[in-house]
Amino acid sequence: MPLGQDINENKLIEKFGEENWWFSRKKQMVLDAVEGDRILDLGCGPGLIGIELLKQNKKVVFLDRDSNALENIKRKYKDALTICSDAIGIRFTNAFDTCICTHLLEHIDDDVKLLKKINGALKSSGLLILDVPAIKLLYGPHDRELGHIRRYSKVDLEGKLKLSGFIIEESKYWNFISLFPKLLFRLLNKSGTQTNWFLTETKINSILKKILLFESHFPIGIGCNLFIKARKITKND
Repeated sequence: MPLGQDINENKLIEKFGEENWWFSRKKQMVLDAVEGDRILDLGCGPGLIGIELLKQNKKVVFLDRDSNALENIKRKYKDALTICSDAIGIRFTNAFDTCICTHLLEHIDDDVKLLKKINGALKSSGLLILDVPAIKLLYGPHDRELGHIRRYSKVDLEGKLKLSGFIIEESKYWNFISLFPKLLFRLLNKSGTQTNWFLTETKINSILKKILLFESHFPIGIGCNLFIKARKITKND
């Protein structure tokens, strides 16, 4: 199975990501959570989140297995530090204040091994920002098409984080609005992979943005995505 984001998904993100209702909400959640100046954007894809951090004068390392995506980042920011590698191959030690790992972990065979490597790459009390597909019942053709090995529950992922040397600071489901369409696609054994992105070019997109913003203020407690902030445990914790 692939050890990183599916390259077709990267192309969709690059084409529609800046305005897409789902990606724009996820990006803002991540940007609001980032701490410190040294950032690892792990499985960065087209690097839309990391590029925003560069604009804030953060020092960002972009790591992805998609060399084309990294070349596009370098064309936009010639001084950007990019590394072409599978995520599991990271070899940093105590180097970063924050690691961004969104929609990557579900692609990794040994996800605990990757979490432990991320822990080692973070500075003392460093922050890991995770976003993953949630609700195991929804796993189906859509996930397989994107190279997903699994979907997560809170209990499952929080347990793996604790095993890997983290404490949980925030853990929440979000994107409730996608729950019933995804469940319908799952029951019909259909993919529907492209639908989310094509909505970017319709008036529906702006409505969906507003709904997700409302949800961020009044969380429902269930959703198709799971967002977690986890802190590296230090010896004094």
